Amino acid sequence: MRSWATEVEFLLPGGRRKVRPDGVWQAPEIGVPVLMVEVNRSTMAPADVAAKFPRYRELFRTRVRDNDPALADREPADRTVHWWRRTWPGHTRAGYPPVALVVTDAGPVALANRQQAVADLSADCWRGRWCREVRDYNDDGWREYDDAVPIVATTLELLAEHGPLGPVWWRFGRSGRHSLIEALENPNNRAAYDLRQAAREDEEHKAHQELMDSLVCIDCGDVPEQESTWEYGRQGQVEWTRRPGGRCWPCHQDREERLEREAEEQLEAARTANAVLYLDGLILPGGAARSGELPHEAAAHHLLAQTGLSRRLTHVLAVDYTPPTATWSASTSSSTVASPTAAPPAPASSPSVSWVGPWPPPRPPASPTPSPAVPSRSSSTVREPPEGRGSRSPNR
Repeated sequence: MRSWATEVEFLLPGGRRKVRPDGVWQAPEIGVPVLMVEVNRSTMAPADVAAKFPRYRELFRTRVRDNDPALADREPADRTVHWWRRTWPGHTRAGYPPVALVVTDAGPVALANRQQAVADLSADCWRGRWCREVRDYNDDGWREYDDAVPIVATTLELLAEHGPLGPVWWRFGRSGRHSLIEALENPNNRAAYDLRQAAREDEEHKAHQELMDSLVCIDCGDVPEQESTWEYGRQGQVEWTRRPGGRCWPCHQDREERLEREAEEQLEAARTANAVLYLDGLILPGGAARSGELPHEAAAHHLLAQTGLSRRLTHVLAVDYTPPTATWSASTSSSTVASPTAAPPAPASSPSVSWVGPWPPPRPPASPTPSPAVPSRSSSTVREPPEGRGSRSPNR
């Protein structure tokens, strides 16, 4: 400790009011250039004790002209400095010089309640200004102490037991008791906020990386950097969102094109097989169709065995082929009745009906029944009368 003085008076701006601390302690060798001390013997109301601290702040706000030659080129308003920095140089903390409150002459509970009451009534002087970083997107923040008076409190009994450097000081705005150097550190400042923000960002980065690892592409193993991206495809710009167990955009495009090609190839193969079945007259290997089975159903079963396509697709494709002509033709051994585009008549051995067209065929028309021959009456035909009636004998 370099110096200890009592009942030192400081004039406030205007020269009419004074601030008179009970003691002024100087210990620059431990990082405390000056410490104002207020002693309260529990005879003054907490509100009166708290009313002293706004005057300390007004005193510490006073600025004087700085005659430093390095500041000669600056504006007059910029060539000022707080008077206490020139009087007690060596301050390294933000804010004003600290003020210590020492209470005594009461029980431990009463002294603790008095300290808390003074802290609540003087919060505007020591709390500091609340600040937030909008770009961090949270409700957290910190306090700036440029215009705050650091206030520490203790009891005379604790000072006598542990000394001024022991863990006896309670900093207004913090919990617990600390040594003097620790108590003078500003709580919840920007440095503390930066530590909390760094921890939050680490947690967010870890959670984001875990999410990205769950969105790995099942084809190429690509790990995305973002969950959703804007991509360009055949339909224009689209927002592509990755899903667990899904694919990246290039692999998705390749898969869609491959499936489309395979579908076209299967469709072409089915049409080719359908055409072969049609040209073969739907005659299945090994004989006729199954019992109770229509011809187009038999064609579907044959197509299923030949191509390996799905059962639903074969039933659809077995009737897909449409020939250029579709007519019914009926042939008999004696005559043929057909449309103008009828197929050639069948052999004369037995009647047969065949369909040339898509399956299933419509109901065949009724076979035409030849009508009995009716002789036509002609003017050149002469009927002979029966014998014995009106006939004249040539000899008669």
